[in-house]
Amino acid sequence: MDFDYLKSGEFTIKENKTVQGELIVDGKNTELFLKDKDFFMLENDNSDYIHGILASQKKVSLFQCLAIANAGSLYNGDTSVTFARIFPHFVITGNKHLYPNDKSIKSITFQLDDFQSVFYDFDAFGTALSGRKEILELINRKGFYVRELDIGPYPEIMFYTGKEYIFKTETKLGNLIIFHARTSRHGGPTGVGITSKPAATLEFHKRVDFEHALKSVHDLKLFFELILGREQNLEKLYIDVSPPKKLEDQDDNYSILDVKISLQKEVLREKDERSPHPTDILIQACEYPDTYETVLKNWIMRQEERRRAREDIILSFNKKIYTKDRTVSAANMFDHLPDQDVPKKKRLSREVSNIRSRFKEELKQLEESPERSSLLNALGRLGAPSLKDRICHRANIVTTAQPKRFKDLDVVCRHAADYRNYLVHNSKTKFEYEQHFFIQAFLTDTLEFVFCASELIECGWNFDEWLSNGSSLSHRFATYVYNYESGLEEFHSFLNKYK
Repeated sequence: MDFDYLKSGEFTIKENKTVQGELIVDGKNTELFLKDKDFFMLENDNSDYIHGILASQKKVSLFQCLAIANAGSLYNGDTSVTFARIFPHFVITGNKHLYPNDKSIKSITFQLDDFQSVFYDFDAFGTALSGRKEILELINRKGFYVRELDIGPYPEIMFYTGKEYIFKTETKLGNLIIFHARTSRHGGPTGVGITSKPAATLEFHKRVDFEHALKSVHDLKLFFELILGREQNLEKLYIDVSPPKKLEDQDDNYSILDVKISLQKEVLREKDERSPHPTDILIQACEYPDTYETVLKNWIMRQEERRRAREDIILSFNKKIYTKDRTVSAANMFDHLPDQDVPKKKRLSREVSNIRSRFKEELKQLEESPERSSLLNALGRLGAPSLKDRICHRANIVTTAQPKRFKDLDVVCRHAADYRNYLVHNSKTKFEYEQHFFIQAFLTDTLEFVFCASELIECGWNFDEWLSNGSSLSHRFATYVYNYESGLEEFHSFLNKYK
């Protein structure tokens, strides 16, 4: 039996009420089935968490619990049993219970499925191509092995350099450490080996609660998805709630809890889908650690006020299907940028300003109505940058970084804004964008590229450094950049039809 799948134990549903239960941990099918010979009811305050002790003696904490079927009863003569079915959004197991609001988490560790591409520490593991016999003879002489080795004519030496940390930096969220998470097979008649995959640990500046820890991982995951060029699976997740170490009981203090997210999205890969190639990664951490550190720090520093826009645009950026909603969403995200990142409000002439003031005063005399509110809002926006102004302002950041590569990018952006306005407001236009799928895709790609590239450039990303690596076109940035010239040519052919 897979004991990690089915977990039986005792679960506390009230302060002094413990009932038997079985916990099935299976993603969206995760379920806690409770039963007891005595009648019980789930209280409202049970929705935050339920604690349990499994048959294996592991402690489990279930967060954000929803009753699938509240307490019911079955009868058989003089005996009865009360039962309930519960869906927990989070299952946390280990040697301690956790409370949702406890600020007890000192660090969180996680893995993403493409970490090896962005933290491409090529020389950490290898095979000695020369001097292999001399190395084994040295091992024999120094007594490093339990027995003397019988060295043959074709020995092989495989090694790990021992450099555990791949990348370390301090961010607003905490200290981020990327390290080799290794699994070793120590040898015998079936062979020997070391496998490794990078993992990340975020050490918080001070202890945080569960929600804060998850939010921090989400912010980092968003950054990695942009750098890697595709959506990522969160493969492993652990939190460290160990108390401050004491010399006399260090082992007893060690508390690493495993976290399972029941509704964690699984990104399914197509059979022929390529993993991101290290040369295509927007910043290769091992090759350009200083650039990576600068961009990451600045990205996290600016994340709070840009979270909504970044989340939506990067989610859109990773999609493979073009829809009208995707185009509208990509354009709308420019409206969610902070004021300091868009053109300044234009100063109105004295005549226009006076007319606006008089008109506002007249409108305020009217009874409240949707029309009155709409007119007042329109007057308030006079002089404010339009969506088209915002998009072109961000495009200018890209063309300043690459003045020769993106000819007429501002023209493309203006048409992208016009296409969005047509979709949202049915604005009049002579251009039949919807009749040309390539044009729809090109305008959508342009909006997403301009938003993401301008964000990275402002954070310190070196466009030329990335271009100098060449490309295998496994990143969306690469396909857009290297196909821009031909796309622009087809775009102008489209415009010429309406002259």
